Amino acid sequence: MKDGRILKYDKKDRDPAMEYIDYGLIVMRKEVFDQYPLNERFDLALVLSQSVNAGLVASYEVEQRFYEIGTAQGIKDTENYIRNRTVPS
Repeated sequence: MKDGRILKYDKKDRDPAMEYIDYGLIVMRKEVFDQYPLNERFDLALVLSQSVNAGLVASYEVEQRFYEIGTAQGIKDTENYIRNRTVPS
């Protein structure tokens, strides 16, 4: 990512220079999907990769930590976060 633009998006060919993950909200125009088969499954990562390569993807960097739940440690960290956060009054 540079200046709010994603330079490379590839979930299979990981590059040590990649510093960010995609989490949160993705907004796309429906026309982006016109080139894909209507009743067949496809990987959204392919759509994002092609859109990035075409220079069509912008980004927004968040400051808050992402809590993953795909590992035992991630579940533990997420549980601790939920249990220890304060609720605004």
